[in-house]
Amino acid sequence: MRRPHPRRDEILDRLNQPGAPSVAVLAEETGIKATMIYGWKQNARRRTFLAAAAEPLGGRQVSIRKGRVRSPSEKQRMVQEADGLRGDALVAYVREKGVTVPELMTWKDLMLGGLERREEESKMVSAERYDQVLKELERKNEALAEAAALVFLAKKVSRILGGEK
Repeated sequence: MRRPHPRRDEILDRLNQPGAPSVAVLAEETGIKATMIYGWKQNARRRTFLAAAAEPLGGRQVSIRKGRVRSPSEKQRMVQEADGLRGDALVAYVREKGVTVPELMTWKDLMLGGLERREEESKMVSAERYDQVLKELERKNEALAEAAALVFLAKKVSRILGGEK
């Protein structure tokens, strides 16, 4: 695993201070390439975002665009209201509600994905029911094998007694 540059944290701290110098100035001061500092800055932002996304929100989800908290039921209502809208009407609706069309489409896809999973789960057989059906199948297979043996023996006895070939 690669170790971070020994001055990375120091430089990132300086960049986050009020009145911080630009990346170009820091690059010139430290002798570190500006592209490397930009990469550190981007990775730090990504880590911060992932850490914030991993925190539990108590059943509520955050809309990142405006930092507004929206409950799942509010998102569902908005998706339903926007479902029949097209063109300018849709644009006006999303502006009024403070969301974007991609956010609505993502919410709709997530909701439909959840419904599809529930349909698939309802089609699945529970383990208990599976065991019952398997036992029943084994019992019927044994009964069928017994019936086939009886038919075979009956034919053999009738050939012996009746003289049939």
